[in-house]
Amino acid sequence: MSNYNAYQKSANSIENPREIEYRLLGQVTSALIEAENPATEQQTRIDALLWNRSVWSAFRVDLMDPSNRLPTELRASLVSLSIFVEKETVVAIDGSIDLSALIEINKSIMDGLRPSANYQSTSDDAQSQGVNQIG
Repeated sequence: MSNYNAYQKSANSIENPREIEYRLLGQVTSALIEAENPATEQQTRIDALLWNRSVWSAFRVDLMDPSNRLPTELRASLVSLSIFVEKETVVAIDGSIDLSALIEINKSIMDGLRPSANYQSTSDDAQSQGVNQIG
């Protein structure tokens, strides 16, 4: 199953979109952190980078949808970030740069999406998906 299909499948669950995006970013960021380890195989690094790029591409499609209810300025900023992620991924695939910028972007977005403490089952699920590794 492609990563985008996994995202779509997740979107049909009982979680709200913010919780899904938070969990998905937690998973992909954990993969980027693992890929940053020098002992990690090159293919694992590439897979993590391409997955992250796919996630951000899906975000960009959603952000550009006229029915998206986020404020226009925020949408524009997030689209700009997605374009930066696209460009940074191309450079990172050949190993020319570390993954810290991509990881920090994801962490920052996760901070804004962080589920409320009132929704314990999502927090438990997010922890089981590796979010604690980056939080």
